[in-house]
Amino acid sequence: MKKRVIVADDSIECREYLCHILDKIGFETFPVENGHLALTVFKINGADLLITDMVKPIFRDQFEKCVQSFFGGRFMALKKSP
Repeated sequence: MKKRVIVADDSIECREYLCHILDKIGFETFPVENGHLALTVFKINGADLLITDMVKPIFRDQFEKCVQSFFGGRFMALKKSP
């Protein structure tokens, strides 16, 4: 069974790039544009890992709840360079 990864990023280019790489190495990916959708996707499909940037206002309010309640602390946060 493939490991499931939710990729939450407001940049479609970043989402597509990360999902393309992860798909090629055998992960099942779920690209979403904000934290609210990440929680929804997790509730429906589950996931083993969350990869996100930390700059989304929609995600900030739910980040702690999402990581603690659903992902058990398994997440990777990305910071974009200017």
